Amino acid sequence: MLSRRNFLQFASGATAFMTLRRRAYAFQQSPAIGKFHQALPGLGPSGIPVATPLSTASSPAANLAMDSYHFQTQEFQQQILPPPYGKTTFWGYVDANPAIANNPRYLGPVIVARKDRPVQLTVTNLLPNEHILPVDTTLMGAEPGQNVNRVTTHLHGGFTTWNYDGGPFTWFTPDGQTGASFVNGNGNRGQAQYYYPNQQSARMLWYHDHAMGITRLNVYAGLVSAYLLSDDFEDALIAGGLLPSTQIPLVIQDKSFNADGSLWYPFQYEYLNIPNLPNPWVPMSQATVNSFAGQTGRWESEGGTPPLVSCVPEYFSDTILVNGAPSPVAPVPAAPVRFRILNGSQARFYNLQLYYESAQTPGEGDLTKPGPAMIQIGNEGGFLFSPVVLNDPPRQIGYDTNPASPTFSNVNRYNLLLAPAERADVIIDFASAAGKTLILYSDAPAPFPGGDQRNDYFTGDLNMTPVGGAPPTLAGQGPNTRTLMKFTVGAASSASA
Repeated sequence: MLSRRNFLQFASGATAFMTLRRRAYAFQQSPAIGKFHQALPGLGPSGIPVATPLSTASSPAANLAMDSYHFQTQEFQQQILPPPYGKTTFWGYVDANPAIANNPRYLGPVIVARKDRPVQLTVTNLLPNEHILPVDTTLMGAEPGQNVNRVTTHLHGGFTTWNYDGGPFTWFTPDGQTGASFVNGNGNRGQAQYYYPNQQSARMLWYHDHAMGITRLNVYAGLVSAYLLSDDFEDALIAGGLLPSTQIPLVIQDKSFNADGSLWYPFQYEYLNIPNLPNPWVPMSQATVNSFAGQTGRWESEGGTPPLVSCVPEYFSDTILVNGAPSPVAPVPAAPVRFRILNGSQARFYNLQLYYESAQTPGEGDLTKPGPAMIQIGNEGGFLFSPVVLNDPPRQIGYDTNPASPTFSNVNRYNLLLAPAERADVIIDFASAAGKTLILYSDAPAPFPGGDQRNDYFTGDLNMTPVGGAPPTLAGQGPNTRTLMKFTVGAASSASA
């Protein structure tokens, strides 16, 4: 972490450097969103829906029971930011079972599956012709004229055959167009089928869109959710009291928002040295875009008008959502609770730690008062061979500081470190924290492992406006990428008192 003096030296040098090399603008910052004003969305109709099977039928691959689901992809709006911000428009998976009401939610329906019990998923594409996010047509698969409402579903971590795996060119559109590798149609226009044999042990998987050239956009827009696979061994652990029966999913993502509550995403990239140009990460009108004619960006040595390039190597947003809510609060019992955690961010890592809430600075974690231990029992490969004790004490990010070491400057200390798409199965016993509040905290730098301070938001951070970043974060408000959520622990039970 830079001291204030070193930061000012860095800023001065960076300004001189940028004069020669072009300025690297920071991404737009979200408006000040209050923390801890919403409850953590749980599983259920008002939170994250649980998928309802259409029927149990005979599997085409074997004489096995099979659960059949029907989802549709559609555009919808949902209030996820606290007032006065408006509703956010999403693209998402929606349960299309005719026996239940259409209930589009962010996130999509969670599929609860069983080992060796196949799932057949039918997906109908009902997305509109215009994307809610900027499409970069310089990318392979997203060339000019290509449909922007292409989708294909990938079960991330699932053992599936190639024709049901949601490969990048297996996309399909509402009007019946398909990619070169699309072989899983069922004869209905704008529809595809997927078959998941579930021949794996208990674990947390997740499913998301995988269309070529727009995967990052579709997942960010909301085409994503969890897939929980159970088996007899897991049941035995729960029945024997070795695993808590109470389990809570935590899907952690970073996003940015406009002042009206809509999702923000990079609109154009590296249009530089244009007189009187406002912050180029702010979405601009088509008239403003047209005014760029004749200007050059990264292609200035080649000349000509640059294309609108919005794809960036790594995109770091500034507002952390857990289960689709910014900085939520989760009530938990003073007892062991099992958490199924997914890092659903595009590029941001998380180094998860648990601290008691600070008495001096409410809403912040007291880094001198560690919370209960975190017992990791599984990851994306299923149960571990033996539990691993974390957060006892918490381990903040540390680096190899030996210049002679071959791993000099690499991260060599962390707590529960999750890269994008990684999952963790964790037990926390809150009995010792009865009646207290705890903060789930992360200090992983972005980009990982070195980091740029302009991507690190926390209460009292430095003023980064001289180098294209954000002003200091105010107490009780976002953007904040360190205090992810709050746990409020119930009273001690008579059994533990």
